[in-house]
Amino acid sequence: MGSSNNQRKIYFCVLWADAIRLEVSGNGLSGTIPVNDGQWHHVAVVYDPTLTNYIKLYVDGVLDVEGTLTVSLDTGSAINMRIGQRVDAAKLFDGKIDEVRVWNTAKSQSEIQASMNGELCSIPADLKAYYRFNNGVADGTNKGLNTVSDLSGTSTNANLVNFALSGTSSNWTTGANLAGGFTTSTTTDNACNSYTWTADGMTYTNTGIYTTTLVGGNSNNCDSIATLDLTINTASDQTTTVVECDSFFWSVNGTTYTSSASVVEALMSPQGCAYNHTLDLTVNSSSSSSSTVGECGSYFWDANGATYGSTGIYTANLSTVNGCDSLVTLDLTIT
Repeated sequence: MGSSNNQRKIYFCVLWADAIRLEVSGNGLSGTIPVNDGQWHHVAVVYDPTLTNYIKLYVDGVLDVEGTLTVSLDTGSAINMRIGQRVDAAKLFDGKIDEVRVWNTAKSQSEIQASMNGELCSIPADLKAYYRFNNGVADGTNKGLNTVSDLSGTSTNANLVNFALSGTSSNWTTGANLAGGFTTSTTTDNACNSYTWTADGMTYTNTGIYTTTLVGGNSNNCDSIATLDLTINTASDQTTTVVECDSFFWSVNGTTYTSSASVVEALMSPQGCAYNHTLDLTVNSSSSSSSTVGECGSYFWDANGATYGSTGIYTANLSTVNGCDSLVTLDLTIT
């Protein structure tokens, strides 16, 4: 981790005598216990600035070496932590890696021994990165599975770089035989208006991702951490107000109405949510009338403002006070 600048890079690696080593810009502390025997080993480095020998290296819970460095530790932030490669990309780890944990507290030997043979049973607050590598099919075809979830509270997922993800090398493989720890599960669901999650008994009315921890809730008597990816759909009641003449066709239910009415249709949204659509309808009627008139010479019809000088039947299209058609007919005789 750190950067390639002087005193700003830290390596925890396997080096001389096939033993573990903590190196800071060329200066470091090396162990003596070989870890290249084809077996899984738990290795740890602890940094505790309150101690005289503030660096301790452990193999399988056994203190391998302790001491100090001649340079100060300053990881910087130019490059993110890398697992299996130096930050300058000069060296790659030739082996298998499982269960990487990073803490922001210095662990004691007893604490290391207590958790080294199993996955963690819960997520402590001082756990800042936790990668189990329990992905894919061991030595199978795992194309596309190039993300490792960070199970700590930090949730900083890691990405695999330049992995073949197929075959017995450069791939997901069988890890160490560890006791099971906490389990995680994700439920994706959607609901209308509200959703009551049985995992925590809470009712949610907004779309979101929710998490709850069931302490000792799995078969290992470890925590069960459940996540809900929830989508809340809403469908509000609607009202359509219409004023029409003579008749109205409502496409919502395919019905033609010839008189005023208040109609409620129970409908379903595309997301499956029920809602009511109300039609508030007023139907006004058109009208017609006729008059017979005899006149000498000519006749002024005030219905349309026209003057007629000959006998005939005349019509005028008018509007009622409600805006509907009013057909008026004049049967006129001119003498």
